Amino acid sequence: MSLLPIQPPVPFRPTIWVAATGARAWLIIACLVVAIFIATETRLSGAEEPSFSEYKVKAAFIFNFAKYVEWPPAAFSNATSPIIVGVGADSPLYSELESLVRERHVAGRSLIVRTCENSIDAKAVHILFLDTASEERFAPLLHEGGNPGILTVGDSQNFTENGGIIGFVEQTSKLRFKINLKEAERAHLKVSSQLLKLAVVVERKDAS
Repeated sequence: MSLLPIQPPVPFRPTIWVAATGARAWLIIACLVVAIFIATETRLSGAEEPSFSEYKVKAAFIFNFAKYVEWPPAAFSNATSPIIVGVGADSPLYSELESLVRERHVAGRSLIVRTCENSIDAKAVHILFLDTASEERFAPLLHEGGNPGILTVGDSQNFTENGGIIGFVEQTSKLRFKINLKEAERAHLKVSSQLLKLAVVVERKDAS
């Protein structure tokens, strides 16, 4: 009896199907990152660090927010001026953001990450991320509102209610976000309709 020749195994080539583009595509990617983070964190024990930290995910979101928000021309000195991202001096987000945006561009502009010690520093940035520890220090900036050209992003429970523009929220173990459109307009920022569709809550004009 003759034997059939043994065929060499076919190498495994994983295929990723991308069925969406634009804002929907990056949200899918972000959600996948969150899912990987949760799965990794579940497997790890004690002193081990998760492969994907919460701040890596937030950094990815903030980078993509920059793609779907339009700043007024007066916010930049010229057409190639960088987008400056400010974070609290002690925020773990600094290193994650700095690593992520290095050599990347949005609308022809590079991104620079800086630490902010006070409201004077904050008024020199285009995106300001405030974690819960930093929000109290910058509360006057949020309460006065209408800071031209500053997209404020935070992760406290009532960030958008307290004058912030985009606030992170957690829903069913996934990181999502709310948008305070009224404050965005007061800051002369135009938020893409694609981004508005992806927000779990969009706070608009004051109720009359």
